Amino acid sequence: MKYLLFWIITIIFPISIVIAEETEYISEITFTGNLSFPESELRSVIKLQSPQFFARSEFTSKKLNRDKISLETYYKSKGFLEVEITEEYVKDTKMHTKINFDINEGNQYKLKTLELYGNKLFSDEQILSRLNATINQYYNPAGIRKELKLLKRKYMITGKLDIAIMDEITIEGNYVTARINISEGNNYYIQNIYITGLETVKEK
Repeated sequence: MKYLLFWIITIIFPISIVIAEETEYISEITFTGNLSFPESELRSVIKLQSPQFFARSEFTSKKLNRDKISLETYYKSKGFLEVEITEEYVKDTKMHTKINFDINEGNQYKLKTLELYGNKLFSDEQILSRLNATINQYYNPAGIRKELKLLKRKYMITGKLDIAIMDEITIEGNYVTARINISEGNNYYIQNIYITGLETVKEK
């Protein structure tokens, strides 16, 4: 028993100290170039946070890159299609790191028109209501593509297995004309259902 306790103290305890010493924490997070959104709004988008009472964010380059992508996605969802974000970090102390996100917002684009081509099974009104895209409001490409995936699934449920949907945009000034091209394809029907490998359960 004494030998086991000695082994735990001399082997495991030093390893835990080394691991603790190698952990880096966030000391501060700042934003520059954010003209359209306050820092509080951008902080709600990212996972890494400045230290708070009894809470510290552990820093890794992977987490930092993930937060950069989250910020870019958020900006693009608000119509800033050309946003560029550079992440910078410096060590404040051996265990603490400062982070700054330098943001070049670019232009904000609004939706001018949304055109549909090739749709026969569903009307323009049915598809446009699903896309939930408002004319003269900021253009959200990720939101539209998410709804197009759901629309494709709806087509497939009706037997349109080779449905193809492609979106493209044309930019004029600060306005976007979005075009949705739909190739509905053929209708497919179930002809026969075969079941093999049954031993104890009857097919019907």
